[in-house]
Amino acid sequence: MNDAIYRVQLIKDRPPSVILKAPRAEKTTLLPSDRLPLAFTVRDDFGIKKIDLVYEVFRPGPDGN
Repeated sequence: MNDAIYRVQLIKDRPPSVILKAPRAEKTTLLPSDRLPLAFTVRDDFGIKKIDLVYEVFRPGPDGN
């Protein structure tokens, strides 16, 4: 049998890069009724199909911590 020979090239995938444009501060204090503008740029060498936003809500306790 004459099996075909195919060349396979492995390309290393780099992690996506995310640039947060707004807000500029790393931490922000908001009231429950406030809105926070969010602007970002995401790039990937193989393309992006889906982005998930993960955030943490911090509510200080009675002692402030």
